[in-house]
Amino acid sequence: MRHPVGSFLAECSHLLKAVDEPMAQRFASLLAAAADTEGDPSELASPFPLGLRPDMGAIATARTAAALTGLDAADPHIGWRHPPEEHVPPGWAHSAAAAELLGPDGSITGPDSERFGLFFLNPGVTYPDHWHDADEFYYVLAGSAVWTVDDETTRSSAGSYIRTPSQAVHRIITDDEPVLTVWGWSGDTSFDSYGY
Repeated sequence: MRHPVGSFLAECSHLLKAVDEPMAQRFASLLAAAADTEGDPSELASPFPLGLRPDMGAIATARTAAALTGLDAADPHIGWRHPPEEHVPPGWAHSAAAAELLGPDGSITGPDSERFGLFFLNPGVTYPDHWHDADEFYYVLAGSAVWTVDDETTRSSAGSYIRTPSQAVHRIITDDEPVLTVWGWSGDTSFDSYGY
């Protein structure tokens, strides 16, 4: 029987497979393979650091509902944390929660050149301009936010895919609801190039 984290990865693979973009397709394949990893990836499990994780079902869509159900089952096995203070603007980390599910620091070890995880941002928060060497994507599972990538700004909600090229300056702003996404990094996934 597949572990709940594996089931969640399989649901995410299904969502990304429907996105006609090379990075999404690469991660769909990577997650499909990781979903069948043997063992219990719960070793790094820690509770959601912002209190009780909100029920995001009311701000999801039919397309993302199965992934949210999978996340609910996987949640006790996920290593949630605040983003590391040394990698984000001062005072900002306690407005967000993140978990790396697959990658060099993930609950499932993956290649050094790929990271995949979850990202949650509270309502009324700006994740200010930042950049890094890794190519990045976000896929919104629930909620909405305004993304700016270089000079292009879009409001994205559940079911949206946002692509951020290497070294592109980008930011995320939430309004009156939180946003929950999955994210992927590819290429140079070290935090050495992270800047803000």
